[in-house]
Amino acid sequence: MLHPPNLSAREKKILPSLLAGATRTEIASKIGISTETVKIHVRNVLKKFEVLNVRDGFSRLSEYQTYFGVGGYQMDRFINSAECRVNVVHPTQEIVVSTRINLTVMAEEIDKFIFTLLRPDCKFSACVENHDVIGPIEQDGRSLFSLLPNKKLRKGDTYEYKINVTIKAKKNKAIDQWLEETSFPAAFRSYELQFSDTACAEKFGFQVFSGLHELNNYPFQVNQGDTWLKCSDHSPQVPLRVKLWWQ
Repeated sequence: MLHPPNLSAREKKILPSLLAGATRTEIASKIGISTETVKIHVRNVLKKFEVLNVRDGFSRLSEYQTYFGVGGYQMDRFINSAECRVNVVHPTQEIVVSTRINLTVMAEEIDKFIFTLLRPDCKFSACVENHDVIGPIEQDGRSLFSLLPNKKLRKGDTYEYKINVTIKAKKNKAIDQWLEETSFPAAFRSYELQFSDTACAEKFGFQVFSGLHELNNYPFQVNQGDTWLKCSDHSPQVPLRVKLWWQ
């Protein structure tokens, strides 16, 4: 997905009617403003999306409406880049997951980020440089962490952070995979699996899922060596589940 533009509240309000094919006069009557004012807002919307008319920009306009628009998911961020690296310290007992996120704030403001880990058979610890991390809080078999930004984040701000999570298997359990679930639209994502000098695996690879359905031909750019694997995604789908596994 291309980086979305920053629409004003009024521009976001007219977008659903614009996509539905309403005339400028109909939009003006619905919102309670003049037709000339509607025309100005429409010109601004088209200019921000760099298209000449609604028909030419319908796909991008619809995508924006789905994720960020009034009546859509109204997501609070767009991921410019997300880089996840799984370092296997011990092939069955310990991994360290480092994730670097660069994002743009799409909501009026963001005061915290919440992320969830879905491995009830493991112990977690998380740290983020120059940030406060609250958690884990155990809830319904999940471990929830809250990350507090080191500054007040407002609409249009770009922000970056890196979180390191150490994951250790509980007694009589084994770690042989990492599952990443994505829900926010993004321009780029990458997933890397790396084995330390003290860890090795006879086989390792990846799988991609949309819901429970495996996507066998997902367009990853894949690079692989004897002890590492990297998958790059230049057109990420949402939602998506990526599994890195080893044996």
